[in-house]
Amino acid sequence: GQPDVRVVNLETSVTRSGDYWEGKEVHYRMHPENVACLTAARIDIAVMANNHVLDWGMAGLVETIANSHHARPIEMYRNRLILYGCGDLVNDYEGIAGYGEFRDDLAVMYFPTIDTATGELVQLRMVPMQIRKLSLHRPSPADVQWLGDTIAQISAGFGSSIERADGSLVLRWRS
Repeated sequence: GQPDVRVVNLETSVTRSGDYWEGKEVHYRMHPENVACLTAARIDIAVMANNHVLDWGMAGLVETIANSHHARPIEMYRNRLILYGCGDLVNDYEGIAGYGEFRDDLAVMYFPTIDTATGELVQLRMVPMQIRKLSLHRPSPADVQWLGDTIAQISAGFGSSIERADGSLVLRWRS
């Protein structure tokens, strides 16, 4: 049978940093472009609390965190919602240069409606937000479009799609 959850110890930094920890004998590093292998493996939880998160210094740690907080897939499993790496709603990553393609300035508030008798998802409405100066603001329609398209693209393999409605995003899935 299939596992209920897939947990891995991400025993590495996810970084381009060359600022290695001097005096440490072993330094592990995964290139950020390879993060997709975690999605392909359908990893549910990647634990990063280990002795290699600082192998490439504070810059490597910051990049590792940035690589784990961009838009992730949404999956339905037996009509139950699985959210991969939702990220922080409000964070202090603003001003960290070099990761614009991940749009860490955009966040999502998730509003699921669950059938309490069965535990099955009835509806998932998502409200995109933009983080500026440690506060949340409504993003532009173009940013909502980008976020919806990005989540739809990375969720398609899980049988999920995204529709836009009144500045919100709504999950559609195959039962």
